[in-house]
Amino acid sequence: MDELMPTFRQKRQAARFVDEKGEACGAFDLRGPNIGRAMLHYGAKLGMALHWHTTGNSLSDRGKVAVLWFSNSNALVGDVPQQLMELLPDPRTLSQGKFNVRDQFEYGSGKTIDGDSCGHWVTFGEAIMYQIFTGEQINTDMLPPHQVLRPGFITENW
Repeated sequence: MDELMPTFRQKRQAARFVDEKGEACGAFDLRGPNIGRAMLHYGAKLGMALHWHTTGNSLSDRGKVAVLWFSNSNALVGDVPQQLMELLPDPRTLSQGKFNVRDQFEYGSGKTIDGDSCGHWVTFGEAIMYQIFTGEQINTDMLPPHQVLRPGFITENW
């Protein structure tokens, strides 16, 4: 996909960082419209699942899911807000018996006192991070409208 091809500047910036083997990191351009939309939709699905997991209730069709997502590039330059992770400091992961995927997936969730709204953070290794807010009456005025989805968006054309 041409949309993923990094710019010269992105390649140069990624080359400044090395992995655990001492090799220069590669880069993808995640700013394209298809990637952005896919990341928002995945984040909204994840948010609805975590809302149910946290509250025991599904969002109604009046509910909202506000999605912010960040890449490791954002993290490297300090462009990932830390307040939500500080408010929800006890990370959880998926596990089965003694096996877990903490090095690949962690999340934190919390709900408001009335139990109507939730905040969630999710990390996939060091590559992708989500901050997701869910609820029936959350105020999303500070976000661009395309970052706020409602249950049922999955059936819409995109």
